[in-house]
Amino acid sequence: MSQNTDDRDFLNDENESAAHSRSSQDGNPSDTNKLMKIKPTIKPELIQFGLVLIIGFGLIAILYDNPQLLGTVEATNIALVFVQIVIAIVLIRIIIQILIIRSTVYTITDRQVRSEYDLLGRNKSREVPYNRIRSVGYSQGRIENILKIGTISINKGLGGLELTSIPSGDEAYRIIQRQIERAT
Repeated sequence: MSQNTDDRDFLNDENESAAHSRSSQDGNPSDTNKLMKIKPTIKPELIQFGLVLIIGFGLIAILYDNPQLLGTVEATNIALVFVQIVIAIVLIRIIIQILIIRSTVYTITDRQVRSEYDLLGRNKSREVPYNRIRSVGYSQGRIENILKIGTISINKGLGGLELTSIPSGDEAYRIIQRQIERAT
């Protein structure tokens, strides 16, 4: 499984151990060492976009070709407008999701897991230090398995953090598990 260095960037185990021991000595929480930086993939959203287009245009074609399908031409025209509005709303929502995902970066450091994105000047960042993590899980649905991506769910009691559409998520999960063990 090959991966572009643009999508992820991580240190090997020896560098990780050295970075952890250095940062533990200075005690400054702002001095963190990046162990892995991950850009989520937009493949699931592109699949959704394609499916909505295919199904939507199929429905529109059926309604357009059969004006008496729903009993009257007026009822079919109302249904046609309704389907077009729903398709437009769903496509706009998927486009916004794609824009957010394209600007999202997940960073795993020796002290915390961070998710951040910047969309149209609006910055959002969430951080979870390892010593506050109560549980962490890794999941893959059938489509995620085919696409070789996964989701890491981090629970810190009240709230948490979810790292979605991660290429090689099992590797990131193992790094987070090691860091949690070291923090306890």
